[in-house]
Amino acid sequence: MRSDELEVALAIGRTLDDLAIPYFVGGSVASSLLGIPRATIDIDLIADLRVTDVPRLVAAVESNYYVESGSIREAIRHRSSFNLIHLATMFKIDIFVLKSDPLALAEWSRRLIINLPGEPTAALPVASAEDMVVQKLIWYRLGSGISERQWQDVLGILRTRRGRLDLGYMQHWSAISGITELLDEALTEAA
Repeated sequence: MRSDELEVALAIGRTLDDLAIPYFVGGSVASSLLGIPRATIDIDLIADLRVTDVPRLVAAVESNYYVESGSIREAIRHRSSFNLIHLATMFKIDIFVLKSDPLALAEWSRRLIINLPGEPTAALPVASAEDMVVQKLIWYRLGSGISERQWQDVLGILRTRRGRLDLGYMQHWSAISGITELLDEALTEAA
């Protein structure tokens, strides 16, 4: 993972922390921190945003990011996502508004703090390794099973975290999400 990606992730994280907006990092940045590092084209954050947060968020980021307050409001209303573009690097940050479904809430309750490699004083809240495996498999299925990057991210986490993963948790959410056969296949390939 490039240092630009981590710098942008840390910067937006500091902003959200300053605004007391809870969040965690997901996607490829999280899977790189939990598994095998790789370059990514964006940063995915999950944030517990409210409509009342919009003016403060826009004011805090508008000098360094391309931002549209209307898209933030729409994302909050529909529990979907919006993006920010970091002007200095043109790096995209996708912010997913926290959903209220059981998997999203379980993920939220299991987020953890990861110290960044080579940055002893820098840390980010990230999805758990188990949740990243489940989410990556869901995205892999949604993409018709052709995303080699998603699959390799899953294998990277399974291999790196072997023996330290809550298999029962992953099996539970995989069954509910209809991806049990993908989890079984990934576990076999990672072994």
